[in-house]
Amino acid sequence: MTESGRLSSGVKAEQPNDVWTVDFKGWWKDREGLRVEPLTVRDEHSRMLLEMRVPAEVYRPSARAYVGTPADLDYGGMQTRKVTRNTGEICYRNAGILISAALGGWSVGLSECENGFVEVWFSKLLVGHLDPTTASFKPAQLGGLKAGQTNPE
Repeated sequence: MTESGRLSSGVKAEQPNDVWTVDFKGWWKDREGLRVEPLTVRDEHSRMLLEMRVPAEVYRPSARAYVGTPADLDYGGMQTRKVTRNTGEICYRNAGILISAALGGWSVGLSECENGFVEVWFSKLLVGHLDPTTASFKPAQLGGLKAGQTNPE
């Protein structure tokens, strides 16, 4: 936080695309009395704005109807465990294993691998692998292991 009360990473832009800023400029009412809430996204090096358009020029109604958030997820024939809301853990083979507090209240799917590790799924996303021998969890990494790969180490 800076003296002005604004959030700042402290990183200075040395070239374009180094630092982008996002700022809500405050709101006002247009001629029809509709509330306008502009969002500014700017390259901090060049001070160039991305674009200026009203949302109606950019967004269109979705072809899919929103049906709400499901009560829980369906993992077909996979084993499932509920992630606790308070701790982000699941119980697996009588051990509490931290998965992620962000998944608290949701179920995850478990798929055992040939090497003894267990894939942990949130919907169609591979979250990581359990090692039942150490009761530990290794999160999936971007560009890392894919489903069915054998060594999560």
